[in-house]
Amino acid sequence: MRTAALVTVVACAIASALAVVLLRGAGSHLAAATSTPAASAPASPSQVPHDNDRDSTHLGPLKVGVVVNNLPQFEEAAGVYPSIDVKYVQWGSPFPSAEVLEDHGLGVTTMIVLEPNNVSLAGVVNGNDNAYLTSWARADLKLGLPVILSFAPEANGSWYPWGARHITPDLYRETWRHVHDELTATGARHVTWLWQVNLVWPTSEPLSLLWPGNSYVDEVGIDGQLKNPAASFTSTFSQTVAQVRAITEKPVMISEVAIGRSPQRPAQITGLFSGARRDGLYALILFDVHSKWQLNSDPAALDAFRKAAKEVQ
Repeated sequence: MRTAALVTVVACAIASALAVVLLRGAGSHLAAATSTPAASAPASPSQVPHDNDRDSTHLGPLKVGVVVNNLPQFEEAAGVYPSIDVKYVQWGSPFPSAEVLEDHGLGVTTMIVLEPNNVSLAGVVNGNDNAYLTSWARADLKLGLPVILSFAPEANGSWYPWGARHITPDLYRETWRHVHDELTATGARHVTWLWQVNLVWPTSEPLSLLWPGNSYVDEVGIDGQLKNPAASFTSTFSQTVAQVRAITEKPVMISEVAIGRSPQRPAQITGLFSGARRDGLYALILFDVHSKWQLNSDPAALDAFRKAAKEVQ
C-alpha cells in the first residue's frame, strides 16, 4: 500500500511539474533536464558511465541555482525560477525524499550537500556506516528522481572536520570513493556526483591531492564570496577554475557564491554571470541566506540578478 501511494504521489508531482514549467516559460527547467542521471542498472565503479571525454566548457544556457530558506518566497521576490535548489543534510539524517519531491513539483533539481559531521571517516571507510548509506541508496531508488549529490564539501579548507589539517588527503579520497561505491552498489541510480571545493589560496590543500578520480565524479563545483567592492568573477574564481581544469575535463559550476553589500554590488552580479558564461561554466548558484548576503532588501542588486538570470536562461 505504501509503495502504491508513493507511486501515485510521484505521478502527481510529475504532472504538476509539467504544468509549472508551462506556466513559468523559459525561466524554468524540468529536473530531468537539469541533472545528468546516473546509471540505470547495477554496475561496479569501473562500469559506471562517466563523461571522461566531455569537454568542461559548457556552451548551453547557464543554469541558475540558489541557496535559500524558502524557495517560493525567493522566486516571488526575484521573479526568477531557479533550476537548482540546495539542501544541506547532516550525516545520520535520512535521505530528504520529501524535499526532493517538493522541488521536483516546482520543476527544480535538488542539490544535496551531505556533511559528515560527528562521524569517524576511518569508520566510514571500514564499513561501519554501510547500513546508513544503503538506506540512502534505497530511498533514491524508490523515489526515482534525479538529484545532485555533494559529499564533504570544501575539503581544501580547514573549517570542516573532514578538511585540511583534520584528516589526510588519502583518507578524504578513500571516504569519498567508499561513499560513492556503496551508494552505487546498493541501488542509487539517480545521482549526479558533485565534487565541491572552495576557492584556492597559497596555503590551501592542493586540489590535486583531494581529487577522487574521474570514475567517481560527474561535475565539479567551486564555492566563493565576493567580499569587497573590488572583487570580480575573474579575481575571485578564475585561478580555481584553471586549477580544476588542469585536473579534469568534467563540467564546472559555481556551486555557491555570495556577494557583499556595496554600491558596486549590482555590477558585480552582472559580471558574475557574464564571467561564468565567458569561462564556459554550466551553472551558477547564489547563496542568499543571512542578511549580510540576501538580495531581498537590496532592490538594485535584486534587479541586476533578475536581469542577468533571465538573459542566460
